[in-house]
Amino acid sequence: MDPIRRYNLLLGILGGLFILALIATVGVYLRSLPETTPPAEPHVPQTTSVSAQETPEPGLFSIPTVIPPTSIPHTPTPPPSATPTPTATPLVLSFCDQAPAPIPVLDYTTTRDQLTIDFPGTIERLEVQINLNHNFVGDLEIQLTRLGGASVILLHRPGKAPEYCRGDNLSATFSDLAPQASSEVCLDSSPAIHGEVLPHQPLDILRGIPVSGIWELAVSDVSAPDEGELREWCLIAHLR
Repeated sequence: MDPIRRYNLLLGILGGLFILALIATVGVYLRSLPETTPPAEPHVPQTTSVSAQETPEPGLFSIPTVIPPTSIPHTPTPPPSATPTPTATPLVLSFCDQAPAPIPVLDYTTTRDQLTIDFPGTIERLEVQINLNHNFVGDLEIQLTRLGGASVILLHRPGKAPEYCRGDNLSATFSDLAPQASSEVCLDSSPAIHGEVLPHQPLDILRGIPVSGIWELAVSDVSAPDEGELREWCLIAHLR
């Protein structure tokens, strides 16, 4: 064999040995590496897909629909009309004591006369008519009493002290609606006290009590020397 061929053959053998050695070295290196576990695939939790209808923002993609409120017609309720309460007209009756003879009114004494009324009804307003003769009415005091009830002083020495009223006689109606007081009326003519006059105390004290019962008129002569007589007196009762 010529030298060139021998040389080439030697190079091939050496090259083969080098490759085998390289393969063996790589194999040893790979076996020395630690075994690795391939990474696990990430777990994606299953979710239930719920399809929601997206509502576009108002003003961007759509115009919101405005639902008007239900219109309820308002009918104004008229205020209740006031029903007038019927007012009963008072029944006006006169109850009089007409003595067969005048009752004397003497100095420093009290003359009493009684009137019995048997009639249903309650006093709403009361007036008293008195007719008497006396030569000096400034001496007189008159009081009305419902026995078992209240009393009212009708006349208390009319006129100004110390002279009082020097006139004669009295024919008057005592009423809470009169324009002037009995103590301020004193005429020179007879009767010195007449017409409608205010009582010394209001007759309204007797309002609300039954008219039935025994009524007493007391006439006192508190001075001398003049005297007189009670001729007639009446109760004018406004009843309800």
